[in-house]
Amino acid sequence: MLLIVWGFVNVLLIIGLAYLFRLGIVNDRKRVKKQLSYYKLLLHWNLCDTENEKLGAYLLGCGYKKVMIYGAGDLGKILYHKIKTCVNVGAFIEKNPKTEQIEGIPVLSCKDAGLKMDDIDCIIVTPIFDFGSIQRELSDKDSEVAIVSLDTLIYGL
Repeated sequence: MLLIVWGFVNVLLIIGLAYLFRLGIVNDRKRVKKQLSYYKLLLHWNLCDTENEKLGAYLLGCGYKKVMIYGAGDLGKILYHKIKTCVNVGAFIEKNPKTEQIEGIPVLSCKDAGLKMDDIDCIIVTPIFDFGSIQRELSDKDSEVAIVSLDTLIYGL
């Protein structure tokens, strides 16, 4: 039910942004493009993963039993709820954490996450538009942890 509400909110957001863009009020094409791609990602995700366990099974099939989620926003929280029954989520990672935890899961800075990467299999990056820079930043942490973009996982289902 929560996902239906999130999907509806995203649809309204995209329609509103498209309307404002057409009126000339919003001229930031990059932001509109970003929101539209997030909407398409969520739509594809919900259509492919109707039973809410495909992504968790997919992660397990890749050998990812314990993960960290980069991004504690809406996509990060939805991802957590979709995989929490199948995969152990060790932490959320945020560039500038605003809270200490989400539903009992710690929210770590990149620096603190680097100290705890030894016992995880994968970091899933939810801000897909910034994946390249986030991957470079996390790769500097002297770890062999797989760093995967959320859209790569979703479109791989």
